[in-house]
This record gives sequence, structure tokens and C-alpha cells, in this order.
Amino acid sequence: MAPTGTNQSIDRAFALLGVAAAGPVRLTDLADRAGLPKSTTSRMAHALVTVGALEHHEGRFRLGPTIAALTTGAVDSRDLLRLTALPVLQPIVDELGETAALAITDGDDVLYLVQVSGPATVEAGDWTDHRHPAHGTAFGLALMSDWAPSQLRRYLAQPLTAFTPTTVTDPQLIRSRLDEIGDSGFAWAIDEFAEDVTCVAAMVTGPDGRVVGSIGVFAPSYRFPGDRPRAEIEKTVTAAAGELEASIGAG
Repeated sequence: MAPTGTNQSIDRAFALLGVAAAGPVRLTDLADRAGLPKSTTSRMAHALVTVGALEHHEGRFRLGPTIAALTTGAVDSRDLLRLTALPVLQPIVDELGETAALAITDGDDVLYLVQVSGPATVEAGDWTDHRHPAHGTAFGLALMSDWAPSQLRRYLAQPLTAFTPTTVTDPQLIRSRLDEIGDSGFAWAIDEFAEDVTCVAAMVTGPDGRVVGSIGVFAPSYRFPGDRPRAEIEKTVTAAAGELEASIGAG
């Protein structure tokens, strides 16, 4: 029987890890023992592979290096955040049909920690482990909204790159935008970092109330947001941020 709980995706991820802990297992057996549909198992298992929680070797899944590091206490905070975020990203992909990701501040840049790709053939690319200047993306703007005043002043004092004709580079406009993002909890960026790419991201706060990351979606602009109401997308993304905050607080 499939697991149940306050966060179904987290329950499912740990069910798969629990089965794999018994030894290498093929996809069909992994699904059967976890009590999950094979299609769901395949998506989640391969997502767990991307963060090192599972390994896929010779057609079988087994526990990966991230889990081994957890047992020895050698895992770093970024690996923990990747592992915690993964089960929260998958439902965004399932609901919106587009790529979801988690990013953090790394110096003055945005670093994309983990990404779960959508089902479409045409995607906006793989941003995992890439760094981007913060002002060009929704992920970065969501993070900037909680930067210390000194960091924000320093960042806005430098010449800001206009990645596309619609990139906002005026410091005053950026400050006004960050105030709005701080109030709403999410940011949109349409064709600002790359032409024909739209992204939306919500702030993720830690137990101390400070922003520790941003979680959201990015996709080709010709189909996203499409006919789907923005408010519906914003609700999905901010709900995912809340789930991740709860997992961070509990962990």
C-alpha cells in the first residue's frame, strides 16, 4: 500500500529509499515493494539519482553517496538541502508540467542546487550547479529581497548586465521591485535572463525567518504561463515553499 502522510512526495521518496536500503533492486520490484505506480517510481527514482540519494547501475537502483554521507555525518548543508527539496519539487512538475528548481545565494550570485525536469521535449535548459547574476531571474530576485542592506547597496552600485532588452538594471526600479517581492513572497521574470524564458520563484525561509533559498519554475515563454492563471501558478509555488520550510524546520 502506498505511504500516506502530511507530504505525500516525501513519504514516497523515503519509501523508495527504504526499499533500496535492502539491496540493489530493479525498477519493477522497487515499485511493487514501495506500493507505487511504476511511472511514479521511475520519475522519483531518477530524481533521487540526480541528488545522489540513489545510484542506477546495471539496471538496478541502490543507495547513493548522499545517503552514505548522512550515515557518517559527512554530508554538507547543501547536500541536505538538495535531498530535502527534491520531494517538494516533483509535485510542482507534476502539476504544472514544467521544470522546477531550488536556488540559493552564493556570494552575489544565484546558485541552482537541484532541478527536476518537466516532461516536455523542449525545455529551457539544465541550470543545476550553474551560477547567474541575481538581478536577472525570478529565483535571484526572490533571494535579493532578503539581502542585507550593505550587500544590496554594493550589488546595485556596480554596472548591472542587461542580458536581454527587458532586463531591469535601474537600481531604483530593482529596489521597488524587491519591496513588492518581499510583500508577496514571490517573483516573476519574463524574458529577462534569456529571451523566451519565463520563471517564477517563491522565497523559502528558515527557522530564523531569513530567506535560505528560492523555489520555482522556469520554462519557454511561448507556453508558460500560457492560459493558466498566474494566481494559480503563484499558489502552487508558494505552497511548495511552505512545504520545504516545514521540512527544514522539522529537520
